[in-house]
Amino acid sequence: MQLFMKGGDSMTFPTKITTALVTAALVTGVIAPAAFADTTVSVNGNDAGSHSMVNVHNFNGTSIHQHNMLGVATVIDSNANTGNNHTGFNTNGASIVNTGSATSNVNIGVGGNSNYAVLPNCGCGTSKNTVNVEGNGPYTKNHVNVTNTNWLGVFQNNLSTIFTGVVSHSNTGGNSTSFNTGGLNGIGTGDATSNVNVTVNGSSNAQY
Repeated sequence: MQLFMKGGDSMTFPTKITTALVTAALVTGVIAPAAFADTTVSVNGNDAGSHSMVNVHNFNGTSIHQHNMLGVATVIDSNANTGNNHTGFNTNGASIVNTGSATSNVNIGVGGNSNYAVLPNCGCGTSKNTVNVEGNGPYTKNHVNVTNTNWLGVFQNNLSTIFTGVVSHSNTGGNSTSFNTGGLNGIGTGDATSNVNVTVNGSSNAQY
């Protein structure tokens, strides 16, 4: 950007803003930096007693917005059963019930949603400002103001709604032996075990 001023003119440059918006369930944002262009201001060759004023305002802005919404519903009904066995009406013989073990294992893992943002360089120090005030007549007044402003805004938020319902049954009971004549009668059962493990990982935000 080059600006040449003569006489008593005044000029102000408008604002330039760069904005980036990224959304997803797993959000990864990489924003390239926006750099200023070089600024050159020359005030020269003005008549005696002239007044010149130059104002240059450079604005460089990057805004990153990441939003996540997660909804998970998990319903588990687990049933392990080796029971409810019956033997009966045996004569002169062994009447024995042996059940195996009944084991119900439920493992649930729910991962939260995540935002991951790779922050850009703000572009600071990548531009060059050059101001030349020379060759003007006597009693001239010259004022030059060059302002560079950089800003970076990162906004991350997560909303997670997680419901987990587990019903787990294990049974080795309810066995019977009846109406047997003579012989050996007996009932043996294995172990009844129910194991439930639920892990929920919360949401996370990361900036690099």
